[in-house]
Amino acid sequence: MPKPKRASSTDVARLAGVSQSAVSRAFSPGAIVSVATREKVRAAAAQLGYRPNALASSLITKRTNIVALMTGDIANPHYARTINAFSLGLQERGLHVLLFSLTDGQDVEAAVEEVLKYRVDGVIMISAALSAEVGEACAKVGVPVVLYNRYASQPNVSSVRIENRRGGAMVAEHLAGNGHRQLGFIAGTRVDRTSEDREWGFVSTLASVGAFLTARVEGDYSFESGRAAMHEMMRAVVVPTAVFAASDLMAFGALDAARHDLKLRVPQDIAIVGFDDLPAAGWPSYDLSTIRQPVEAMATAAVRLLLERVGNAAAEPQTLLVPGTLIKRGSSAITR
Repeated sequence: MPKPKRASSTDVARLAGVSQSAVSRAFSPGAIVSVATREKVRAAAAQLGYRPNALASSLITKRTNIVALMTGDIANPHYARTINAFSLGLQERGLHVLLFSLTDGQDVEAAVEEVLKYRVDGVIMISAALSAEVGEACAKVGVPVVLYNRYASQPNVSSVRIENRRGGAMVAEHLAGNGHRQLGFIAGTRVDRTSEDREWGFVSTLASVGAFLTARVEGDYSFESGRAAMHEMMRAVVVPTAVFAASDLMAFGALDAARHDLKLRVPQDIAIVGFDDLPAAGWPSYDLSTIRQPVEAMATAAVRLLLERVGNAAAEPQTLLVPGTLIKRGSSAITR
């Protein structure tokens, strides 16, 4: 049985009584076309069973409308939430998402080559653990890159990140304001500017608020590392009365260790503050004080910066700093 002939844009144009370019514009998000023309084209397309050929269009426009998202562990709730925000934001603009999940030990050059095979229009990196080599390699071949919550060390890469130092300072002020003087910090991975800046803001503020750091433990942003860190905190020469974790996930681990393993009362015996404001932070079981990251607003800004540079090599890269918000909950409430 012969294969049925697929309708073409020429067929749609003929039936709708418009030009072929009008058909193309009617199916292009953001293109200028009247409502009446768009409706005629859509009706004709539905009648003929026509669907635009994205691959053919990309050959003409020199754009694939594909944006690569490069991230770390997608099982991490923070990354999952961020990926969702980016996916929705890109889809609203008629763009498609190509997701790459990478690990610290993965070959960066191989990952870049894989991304570029798809002729992506741009790359958004949303993992603090990924090497800057990825951004450099993409920029060299003219693919614009935006770093999300990362620091751009290259002059041709844009970035959007939260004010990490100010966030750390707000936590120090909050805990000292609640009467805590002996404070602890659970850091992220060893080589991570994000965690370093949260710690810098926290520690550099302690003297001015009459508090001091009595314990510091390094984690890896995981729940398990937060749990282990809390046990180590309690073995310090001077045990802290309050702990700031560089991420909510580590704070969750620390909080569970305090309550269930160490039989401590939170916040009466130990106060805990995180960073991110994951949805679970507001659950009654955690009730975690934290620094809220405006993920949706940051994702929107990152997409805007990327699209400004797609097809416009002259556009200057930008760095945007977004303020966080201290969310006070029961895990750090005043009890004394």
